[in-house]
Amino acid sequence: MTATRIVLAGGGHANALALLQLAGVNAVTLISDGATTPYSGMLPGYIAGIYQSAQCFINLQKTAQRVGATFIPARVRGIAGNELLLTNGESIGFDVLSLNTGAEPLPTVQADTAEAVGRVKPIGAFMHWLNKQDRSEFNHLTVVGGGAGGVETVLALAHRWRHKTPAPKLTLVARRLLPHSTPAVRRYVQQQMAAQHIEWLVADVQSYRAGALQLADGGQFASARVVYATEVAAAPWWQNTGLALDESGFICVNSYLQAATTPPIFISGDAAAHPMPLAKAGVMAVRQGNLLAHNIKVAAGVSSAPYQRFSSNTQALYILGAGDGKHAVASRNGITVHGKWVWRWKQYLDFKFMHKFS
Repeated sequence: MTATRIVLAGGGHANALALLQLAGVNAVTLISDGATTPYSGMLPGYIAGIYQSAQCFINLQKTAQRVGATFIPARVRGIAGNELLLTNGESIGFDVLSLNTGAEPLPTVQADTAEAVGRVKPIGAFMHWLNKQDRSEFNHLTVVGGGAGGVETVLALAHRWRHKTPAPKLTLVARRLLPHSTPAVRRYVQQQMAAQHIEWLVADVQSYRAGALQLADGGQFASARVVYATEVAAAPWWQNTGLALDESGFICVNSYLQAATTPPIFISGDAAAHPMPLAKAGVMAVRQGNLLAHNIKVAAGVSSAPYQRFSSNTQALYILGAGDGKHAVASRNGITVHGKWVWRWKQYLDFKFMHKFS
């Protein structure tokens, strides 16, 4: 009897965790455009210079080898029936598919501003851009984006360049600061930003050109360098999947993380549009990993257990570092705590996660 072909497309957190749970299962293939992938929980520390890449990047290729899966370095461009289409012209057949490819970074950076503009994703290109800034002089850098990514990035840059001469002024531009966090977390972050002399400009950004951010109200804000840490957008190739998409182009899933298709296709992480809106954050993808593996096994006939539902109502634990490698703030169910011990707790959880792949 031919083994059920399980294909994991994308090396996001959910697929990486599912891969571990599929150890020993026959005919498992992982497809990713990179042999390694960063763990989002440690990326701010990586940007700040607190961690080295070996500490916070998951080696997908070695993990696949360790669990007996096949690793294929490739990028996905579409789905046709039970075939996954790759940008290299090849296709891979599947009986069960799990998409965890991530979304697209926003916005598109114009060619004439490429030297002055960095985007946090993809992290490899961003770190290459940051290394250039380490060696250059500029008087002002602005981070665009008021979510956790923007906040942690601007605080991490303050630590990275704390001894840089001359020290650049740092500004965070966003209409709202941490809109999904508690008031206590926002107060803590504002205190940390003030201590690092980071300004918060309340505004919406439309574009960047001629050395200035063009604001939605018609104004301009001069800045020699700009970093975008904004929300992600749907990947254009999802239009080539035949899967149901929401109004923003993300792939619709049910409570089992599954699209309404045959053969079964699961979607997790940023790509998924859930029945109840869910924050696009790494912590959510981590929460989906074990459940995803369970449901893949059920769909593949490896397990006779019933499908498990993903509950988006369960409050996740959010921990946000202060960028200095010493302090952090955590919140869950409306309770907020902060201090050095929270940073040590965060480190314990982060290294515990990474140890799974070592």
